[in-house]
Amino acid sequence: MEHVKLILITGLIILLSSCVEEQNNENKFGNFSMIPTEYSIEIPDSFSESFIGGIRDMTTDLQGNLYLVDHESMDVKKFDREGEMTNVFGLGKGSGPGEFENPISVAVDSSGNVYVADMSSKRINIFNSENEVINQFTADFAPARIIVDGNKSIYLIGFPMFYEGDLIQKYELNDENIYHKTVSFGKRPEGVDNRFLGRAGNVDLLTLDTNGNVYHSLWYPYEIRKYSPDGELVNSFAREVSFFEDPEYDSNGIVRFTSGSWGLMHLDGDTVINQIFKIDENSEWTFYYDVIDLNLGEHIGQISEVEANLPFNGRITAIDKEQNIFIGRNSPELDVFKYSVISFVE
Repeated sequence: MEHVKLILITGLIILLSSCVEEQNNENKFGNFSMIPTEYSIEIPDSFSESFIGGIRDMTTDLQGNLYLVDHESMDVKKFDREGEMTNVFGLGKGSGPGEFENPISVAVDSSGNVYVADMSSKRINIFNSENEVINQFTADFAPARIIVDGNKSIYLIGFPMFYEGDLIQKYELNDENIYHKTVSFGKRPEGVDNRFLGRAGNVDLLTLDTNGNVYHSLWYPYEIRKYSPDGELVNSFAREVSFFEDPEYDSNGIVRFTSGSWGLMHLDGDTVINQIFKIDENSEWTFYYDVIDLNLGEHIGQISEVEANLPFNGRITAIDKEQNIFIGRNSPELDVFKYSVISFVE
C-alpha cells in the first residue's frame, strides 16, 4: 500500500536540566517522565505516498484529531486518534471561497469547524466538518498564525515588518454572523528593528489556555506574554539564554538569525513550553524546549532535542487537550512525532 508513514513516538519534552536520573528504564526529569511508544498513521490507498508535500502548521481538536496544513497541495489534512486520514479541507488553489493561495495556519473550534489563514490573500476561510465553506473574511494584514477560542473569536498575528501597530488582532462575530476586528494588542518591544520581530510565519507563536487567555512568544527578543481575552497584559516572562545572539544584517541587507523563539504551547495553569533554537557555524539547527511558569515567574528547565532523543529538525509543534505534544518536520524526511507528557508526585 502506498502511504506516507508519520511516526509518532510517545514521550516527554518537559524537562529539568539540573535533575536527570533513571527509573524503570525511563528518563526522569523533575516531576515528569518520558516513555517512548511507537504509533503510526498512514495515507489511504487511494493517495500516493507523496500526498503530503510539506507541513506548514499543525493543530488538534477536542477529540485529539490532528490537522496538518500542507503548503504544497494547498489543503488541510485531518487524521483521527487511530492514525487514519479522515478528511481533507480546502477547495483547491484559487481566490474564491474555500480556495487557497498560500495557506499558512490552521485552527479548530469546539464545534469542529476548521479555520484556515491564507498569507497571500489575507483571507480566513472557515469550513464545517463536511468541508463546506460557512464563513470567510479578509484580515487587515497578512496572517501568519491563527487561534480560535471557545466563543469562536479569532486571534491573528502577522508579519510585523509589513504593518504598523500592535502585533495581535482579535476578530469577533457580530449579530449578522460577520467577523469584525474588535481589539488590537501586543505592544512592540521598544528599540527593536521591526524586521527583527518579523519571523512570525511558519511558527506557532500564539496559543490559548482553557480560560481563553492568549499567550504570545516573541521571536526576538526572548519574551513570553500572557493576555486576557480582551487583550490586557496579565503577565510576562523574559530571560537570558546563553546561546542567544542578536540578529544582524548580512552584506545583502538580509536579516540573519542564529537563535530565537520558534513555537509556543500551553501545558497547564500558567505553564507553557517555548520552543527555541540555535544555528551553528555549519548552519546546523538545534532545538530546545523551555518550560516556563509565568505565575511564579520561573524558568523550570530546558532540554535539547539531542538530550531527549527528540526528532532532528523538528520545527512544527502542536499540543492536544491530553497534553500529547506533536513535533513535525519536513526534512530530512517528512515525519510527525508524538510525545505524551506524564507527570507524577514524588
